[in-house]
Amino acid sequence: MSSFIRRLTTFACRHSTVVFVAIAAVSVFLGYYATRLRLDPNVESLFPESAKMRRLADRNREQGVSGDYLVVAVQSEDPFRIDKLQELGRVLGELEELSEIQPGITPFNFLTF
Repeated sequence: MSSFIRRLTTFACRHSTVVFVAIAAVSVFLGYYATRLRLDPNVESLFPESAKMRRLADRNREQGVSGDYLVVAVQSEDPFRIDKLQELGRVLGELEELSEIQPGITPFNFLTF
């Protein structure tokens, strides 16, 4: 065991009350701020103001269009092979061609930088 860990362990054993109070104080402090955390389930809040998806959602809201978002998940041994990506692009293109679905964001048209 390294000397630092040995000294830390020895200190914690000798001053167990101080260590317990310090840990309790830190827990209360962090617990207080943890209660102030809020989750925002709105998908639109994840996109920057200049993102295409944000502009599309804003336009739809202004025009009174309502609807839900469709998320397509892919599971594959190696999803980043060219043939797999081409197949994904083809499927997403077919989905966007449906009259019920408005074109959206795909991995092929979404810039993250």
